[in-house]
Amino acid sequence: LYIYVHIQLYIYIHIQLYIYVHFQLYIYVHNQLYIYIHIQLYIYVHIQLYIYIHIQLYIYVHIQLYIYIHIQLDIYLWDLFHRIKTCGD
Repeated sequence: LYIYVHIQLYIYIHIQLYIYVHFQLYIYVHNQLYIYIHIQLYIYVHIQLYIYIHIQLYIYVHIQLYIYIHIQLDIYLWDLFHRIKTCGD
């Protein structure tokens, strides 16, 4: 009976330990994975946002520059045309 009880106790303790260790490992791995995935997602989203904002800014600045240059060119050419026209009169 003494040997039987000790064997049963030994088996019970090892099963409990096995379950506890695996459960703790499971929790740890999932927490690490959760943190890793969120950090990667955070980095990815910020990089995408950074790229998007810079592309939008680049497009906006170039459109504004294009409009400004064409307006300045139109004013200059109009002024030049009228000067030439008035010189001929």
